[in-house]
Amino acid sequence: MIHIKRIAAGTLAVTGATILLAGCGGDSEDKTPTTTTTRTTATRTTTTNAAPATTAVDTTQDLGGTNPFASSSPWNTPVQSLDRDRTSNDMIRLAAQQPVEPEDQTDLQRRNFLNLAINLTGWAPGVYPVGTGEATTLVCRQSPCGAPGALPPSTLRLPADLVSDSGHDGWIILIDQSTDTVWDLWRSRKVGNTLSFEFVRKWALDGDGVGVPASREPNRVPSVRGSGLPLLAGLIRPRELRAGRIPHTLAMAVPGPAATRFVLPAGTTNGLASLRSLPQGARIRLKPSAYRKLNQRRVRSNRIVTIDGRRQRSREVIIQEGRRKRSKGATAVLQALYTYGAIIVDRANSPTLYAQRNANYNGVLAANSLSELKLTDFEVVSLGRLYTDPAAPPPARPSQESR
Repeated sequence: MIHIKRIAAGTLAVTGATILLAGCGGDSEDKTPTTTTTRTTATRTTTTNAAPATTAVDTTQDLGGTNPFASSSPWNTPVQSLDRDRTSNDMIRLAAQQPVEPEDQTDLQRRNFLNLAINLTGWAPGVYPVGTGEATTLVCRQSPCGAPGALPPSTLRLPADLVSDSGHDGWIILIDQSTDTVWDLWRSRKVGNTLSFEFVRKWALDGDGVGVPASREPNRVPSVRGSGLPLLAGLIRPRELRAGRIPHTLAMAVPGPAATRFVLPAGTTNGLASLRSLPQGARIRLKPSAYRKLNQRRVRSNRIVTIDGRRQRSREVIIQEGRRKRSKGATAVLQALYTYGAIIVDRANSPTLYAQRNANYNGVLAANSLSELKLTDFEVVSLGRLYTDPAAPPPARPSQESR
C-alpha cells in the first residue's frame, strides 16, 4: 500500500497513484565555495573571500568503534570533488513536486512542505545491538520473509528496552558486531520476549551498503526502503551529533523521485514521478551558496562616521560567515550535507533526513533544525548509468513530454 506521511519514507510494497506535471528548465553552475565577509552600506559593499574549511572527521567513534560499511563505500565518500550533472536543476525541480494531481492530494500534501525535515521519532528506525540483554524469540509472520539466508537466528539476546514503532512501519535495525551482520526488520512488533516481523533484509556491516540492481536478480529482492538500500546507511546517530561531526553521507527522501529508473547505489525504486526527475540512488550535495547563506550572521557596525558634518553610528551592516549560532548537532548535519552530501533513498511529503529513533536529541537536534533549507538548495552530482526496475510502479500519470 502507499503510505502518506508528514515526513516519512515509503515502504516495501508500493502501488501507483495519479501524478505529475513535467517541464523543462535551464541549468546554471554554482560557483566554487567561498566564505565571505561583506560590509554593506547605502552606497558600497566590501567583500573578502576565503575557502570554507571542511570538518576533519574521525570515523572510529560510532557503533563501538566502527563506521558502518567499507571506507570505499559511497556512504563514506566525500562528494565535493564529483562532477555536477548537467540536468541538475531540472531533476531537483521535478523531485520537489508532489507526484499527485491536486484533486487527489491528501490534506498533508496540499500543505506543500518544501523545507527540509529530520525524522527523529516517527518513520525513524530504532537501532539495537545483538548479544546483550534478554533472550528474545524472533518470528516472521509471513512467507516468504526475505531472500534465502536473510532470516536472523530464532533466538537472540536483545536489549530489554527494544521498542518497535508499529504505527510507522515498525522499522528496527539489529546489529551483531561480532559477525558484522545487520538485519533490517519491517513491520516489527514486540510482545513480551517475542519479536515478530513481516520482512527482513540482511546486510554486511563491513560491506559496501550498495543494492544489487533489480534487473540483475532473477527474483527481485526489495529492501525495507523503496530504493533497496539499508536503513543504517546514511542514518544520523546520537554519538556523531555529540561529537559534532558526521563522517558519512546522509539518507534523504524527496516528494517526487523518478518512476522505474534508479542509479547505484540503489537497487530498486518506488518513485512515481516523471522519468526526468531525480532517480533514487542519486547523490546530491548542498550548494556552496546555500552553505554560505546558512552560516551568515548580520550585525550592525559600531564604527562612528561623519555624515554632513555630524558624527553618528555607521549604518553599515556586516555579514559574517561561519558565525551563526545553531546547535552542535545541526551544525554537524549541515557540514555533512556539504562535505558528504545525501543519497536519495525513498519518497516522502517533504525533503527528509533520518535519525536513530531510540535516542535523546533534546538540545542537540530538532526536526526543524535546518528547515531553512529547501531541495533547491542542493545540486545533483553526475548520475552515471541509469537502471530500470522491471517491477517498479509506473509513473502516476503520463508526463507532458510524452503526449
